[in-house]
Amino acid sequence: MFRCTVSRLARAVFFGLFLVLAVPAQAGPTPPAVPVKTIVVFGDSQAQGVAAALQRMFLRDRSYHVIDKAVAGTALSQKQQYDWVDSIDKWLAAEHADIAILMFGGNDRLAVRLEAGGKAIAYKSDAWKAMYNDRLNGVLGLFATAKVPVIWLGQPIARESGYATDMSFLNELYEAATKTAGADYLPLWTVIADDSGNYAAYGKALDGETKRLRLDDGIHFTPAGYDIVAVKVREQIDALLAKAAETPQPADAAPAPADPAPAEAKPTQAKPTAPTETASAPAEKAETAAPAAPSASPTPPHPTPSVADSSAHS
Repeated sequence: MFRCTVSRLARAVFFGLFLVLAVPAQAGPTPPAVPVKTIVVFGDSQAQGVAAALQRMFLRDRSYHVIDKAVAGTALSQKQQYDWVDSIDKWLAAEHADIAILMFGGNDRLAVRLEAGGKAIAYKSDAWKAMYNDRLNGVLGLFATAKVPVIWLGQPIARESGYATDMSFLNELYEAATKTAGADYLPLWTVIADDSGNYAAYGKALDGETKRLRLDDGIHFTPAGYDIVAVKVREQIDALLAKAAETPQPADAAPAPADPAPAEAKPTQAKPTAPTETASAPAEKAETAAPAAPSASPTPPHPTPSVADSSAHS
């Protein structure tokens, strides 16, 4: 009897396992996919460092995709070497981004030849400023046409005073151009500095430890320094995306309803009158079809005063 009971219990367990394995588990509802925000970075080697830091920041965040289109050693001013206006124009014609981040300046403090073999234009001269502003406006205009918001990063303070002065000069041009174009300018002058706002090679990293944040050249950041810059850029990105989400999108105008077709007037058929006979006339019947006369003579309409149509201007 004991063996029979064990045998029955074993069969019951086996049958239960068979049902569990045979019947597929019902999958729960699939969560809606989070739309991916594309961030593209243009610029020189400083921009490359920012792009790499953003990629590290969003490594586990699938809702952001960072594209690094920076080219080290290039400058917005040196069109003969690398034409940034043309390069950005071609990229925007084939691709799209939710936000563009730009950072230039480190290689722009040079004289410029507008054409091969032409006369050089000295850095900071009026002609140089006019040329540079023209290229700034050209780049910003491309993004405005493509409806891509721009965050333009200013240059940080540098260790060498002459270089720092040149970067401060360029920052003024960046800030003025972005303000005119309606783009965002993010100053980074003191993102890493001492308590007096002066250059500092070391400082507190994101983990709270004191680390080297600037490279030996006194210009670029270390990876830990770029991570601090990326936090500032992320704050600006979030602010731009929140602003875009709050801005109502213009709805397509609904077509005006068509005027109803006028009802087709049905022809009125006159009712024939009965034939009349006169005593003096011969016995022939004259059949007339006279239209029915209105019961009362119409009253002439009184003139209605005209009302001037006024249009409101907003």
